[in-house]
Amino acid sequence: MADMVEPAALDTSTATCRGHRGGVLAVEWEPKAGRLASASLDGSLQLWSPEGQCLEVLEGTERGFASCLAWAAGGSRLATGFQDGAVLIWYPSSALPTVVCKGHKNQVRCVGWRPKGKEAVASGSLDGTVRIWEPKKGKCLKTCQGEGGYVYCLLWHPDGTCLAAGSTDGAVRIFNPDSGGCMVKCEGHTGPVAALAWAPGHVNLAAGSHDGTASVWNSATGHKVADCATPDRVFTIAWRTQLQRPRLATGSADGSICIFDTTAGVCMAKFQAHSGAVLSLAWGSESLASAGQDGTVRIWEARTATCLAVHVGHLGAVLCVRWAPEGPGLASASEDGTVKIWPA
Repeated sequence: MADMVEPAALDTSTATCRGHRGGVLAVEWEPKAGRLASASLDGSLQLWSPEGQCLEVLEGTERGFASCLAWAAGGSRLATGFQDGAVLIWYPSSALPTVVCKGHKNQVRCVGWRPKGKEAVASGSLDGTVRIWEPKKGKCLKTCQGEGGYVYCLLWHPDGTCLAAGSTDGAVRIFNPDSGGCMVKCEGHTGPVAALAWAPGHVNLAAGSHDGTASVWNSATGHKVADCATPDRVFTIAWRTQLQRPRLATGSADGSICIFDTTAGVCMAKFQAHSGAVLSLAWGSESLASAGQDGTVRIWEARTATCLAVHVGHLGAVLCVRWAPEGPGLASASEDGTVKIWPA
């Protein structure tokens, strides 16, 4: 495994967003307008400008912490999952009332908007179910039942025809959102499935597991097409899609990142990225961003395992990184209660 080759560690952030009274668990850029939303242990969502100005505070403290969030494709609406099992649909900068979706019996871990087809929001919960919601009135359209274990992650297929969910029982289930039935079950992991990502072409699905592997499955058949072994529990995965042969990046509990050519079944690079667990990965057009338990954000030229930048300034673990959809910029969320914005 290649050792870290580090440039100088600098706080080059262009903005620090302060206002949360607890750790920030998730951050997401609005698809078009460029606003940034953050979800916190203090139970609130906050909206920020790219310059770090707080635009709006959306309170939900009576529901416990806000664990996850997702923008609707056109922006203007946010789905948020809470500790008490509720899913809230927010209309930022609008007089429209918040829609409350009730039904889960435990914390909501993940939410996502249906990208195409009949409008819907999906949520995955520690109660072991995935629910499909009508977002305007908060009606539960379908409940997708797993066979055991908490739901840790979910991901809509880009065409909206199915929904993948990863659970603590090690299985990945592909659900039909219209019937609620399980279409395909991908089995083989011996630990919880912590992360999902659709491969380019959207036929194969990658799953990262606490058993130390990332598997790639044919989502139509449930057949495993690649098995990628890593040094430790996998917490995060991300595809790079700009290449003829796409690459899958994995981030693990021991601080390592692996880059796989899943077509050939080969690990192209393996390097020590952080002194603590790698908690989030995000590909940009030319480089890979990683967030670490060590409080740093790092930028990599992944092919050569070259560290291009070490961003410091957070005072706690960095839980999430996201590239801006348009224009340069990278956002990071930390357990220190801040969101930082970095140059590309």
